[in-house]
Amino acid sequence: MDYCKTSDLRPAKWSSTSYMVAPDYKRLAESIQDHGMLHPIVIQKNGTIIDGYHRWTIANENRIKKVPVVVVKCDDVEAILLHIELNRYRGMVIAKYLSRLMQTVMQSKRFTEEQLRKRLGMTYDEFDVLLDGTLIKMRKIKQHSYSPAWVPIESKTGEDIHIEKPTGHAEQS
Repeated sequence: MDYCKTSDLRPAKWSSTSYMVAPDYKRLAESIQDHGMLHPIVIQKNGTIIDGYHRWTIANENRIKKVPVVVVKCDDVEAILLHIELNRYRGMVIAKYLSRLMQTVMQSKRFTEEQLRKRLGMTYDEFDVLLDGTLIKMRKIKQHSYSPAWVPIESKTGEDIHIEKPTGHAEQS
């Protein structure tokens, strides 16, 4: 682990796959203020942030001059895959952004669909619905397995759509 000037880091040009709700962001900011940055920011050699955008933002907001970093020697495609892997195992993932990143990786032609599916540890159903970008399957979701981090939307015309959180509890209105 190294330390780097906060001002030398920059967000990736591709979008993040995860979203942090305001209460969690506030708790992270308080933790960094109380204990320092306990998890390093993962970056490419050129300072592009692979993982740790929210920590970097909080560091900037609090005028923290240097932050802990782990430098990974990789190109943008590998950085995208590492970003997906690191964020996917934490919980909430925004499927449309994950879908876009997967499409970007496939456009690089460095991986076959099967190689990428295995690399991301996805089921065939999960991979297909994310790669095609529709994020909607007109079949019985409960008959297929998906990551607990996200669930595709399934509905029939005129049917109410109920989106579930990863906990399996229906979204509260």
